[in-house]
Amino acid sequence: MSNDENILMLDSNDPEMLAASEKARKTFGYFWRELSWDYRRIVSALDVAFIKIAFSERDAKGVEHLWINYT
Repeated sequence: MSNDENILMLDSNDPEMLAASEKARKTFGYFWRELSWDYRRIVSALDVAFIKIAFSERDAKGVEHLWINYT
């Protein structure tokens, strides 16, 4: 498998992706609350949780999105 097979390019104006992004932003507080509650449990109920974060450099015009896992 080459590295190119792990890259997914999407149209930044895709209506479904824009709607999903907006829903994720609006419900992030609930997601974070669940992670916080799970962290306090003796036995975790979550196997894995991911957050997509945008990274950029000060002089860069674009951003790169990476998935960060919470374990």
